[in-house]
Amino acid sequence: MKKIRILLIEDDTVDQMAFKRLVSKKNLPYSFIIADSLSQAETMLKNKQFDIIVTDYHLGDGTAFEIFNLMENIPFIFITGGGDEETAVKALQEGAFHYMIKDQSRNYLKVLPSTIEKALLHKQSEEQRIQAENELRESEEKHRILLSSIISPVLALKDDLTIFYCNDGFAEFMGKTPEELEGKNILEQFPKLEKSKTFQKYLEVLKTGKQGKVTEKFDNKYIHSRIYKTPWGILSISEDITKRVEAEEEIRKKNKELEKAYKKLELLARTDTLTRLANRRAMWERINHEAHRFERNKRPFAFIIGDIDNFKKINDKFGHDAGDFILKEIARIFLNSTRKQDTVCRWGGEEFLFLLPETIAKGALVIAKKIRRRIAEHSFVYHDNVIPVTMTFGVSIFDKLMNIENCIKRADMALYEGKKQGKNQVILSEK
Repeated sequence: MKKIRILLIEDDTVDQMAFKRLVSKKNLPYSFIIADSLSQAETMLKNKQFDIIVTDYHLGDGTAFEIFNLMENIPFIFITGGGDEETAVKALQEGAFHYMIKDQSRNYLKVLPSTIEKALLHKQSEEQRIQAENELRESEEKHRILLSSIISPVLALKDDLTIFYCNDGFAEFMGKTPEELEGKNILEQFPKLEKSKTFQKYLEVLKTGKQGKVTEKFDNKYIHSRIYKTPWGILSISEDITKRVEAEEEIRKKNKELEKAYKKLELLARTDTLTRLANRRAMWERINHEAHRFERNKRPFAFIIGDIDNFKKINDKFGHDAGDFILKEIARIFLNSTRKQDTVCRWGGEEFLFLLPETIAKGALVIAKKIRRRIAEHSFVYHDNVIPVTMTFGVSIFDKLMNIENCIKRADMALYEGKKQGKNQVILSEK
């Protein structure tokens, strides 16, 4: 058996080894060479012959798009672990036979052999089709002989829209036989065709003499037609690309699902798992943004640090589950007591930090006192136990004379002062 010559362009050694194991385990008839960079792949493409190329998208010295021009007439399969819908469509437009997603378990390798086989069959069919199209132009007699061997629908129209020739594929698609159609006006046979994009493209090619292409959905099938001007009219060779369109739609669907998953992961990475408030990472990003805005417009902003009074005693007396319940209830009260532009995060175990944009001392005190009062008045009931909960808050205002860390420290010092004075109160930091 003649071996299939494969060029694998892959810079990940783990994926290289996985491919080698696949070939060995399945005893595949492959003769392969591995290029781990674009430059190496370019050299091999110029000096060696390959039946098919399997290429990763991201490579150490660029992307596979940079050598697509060297892959002409060689079917290639495009594989990536981080591409998006636009990348997939671009790869298919550049001539990729198939676009595969590289997952951590490398499940794409399970279907790679069948995909390679389909690509080679497609190439063989495409070469036969191209050869047939070239020979068709030599003489009308050869047209009939060769077109009858093409499975895809073929239609030849005269300038007056009379069907000069059609093969079995076209006739079957239209629900007729070639004998019923040849010599008949196409619109008399199919009146509804007149409003189609395909028929309008027929007229355009007849008028301009320039080759045309059109894709249109007929019933549940997507048909792509290439239309050529001939001495006697036009020649249309069509192809059912339904599976390819469905594959592209599936790629878009999968990429949307991946996008949602990435957004969910990003949200989890920026959120405290217990309270669902922002975590320190998210808060620092918001603080830095606010500091940059202060440099531009000099509008003040405030910090509030709050700490649950006697939280250790609550945990010791009622249990840590009760403590978690209180943390979640307090987080809910925070969100219902702050403005849309405010950010609140879980800063430590039972400590919380508020960022209040465009807020002066008076406004920050109003918000802090409102939150303190709501918590003190709230009934925290856990397993029939009414748990009294209060919080102490420290407030500081950022200005150009201090840095962020010092401003937060001042709020923390004010909080500590409130604890010394008896807890359950709000203290404004003195500059």
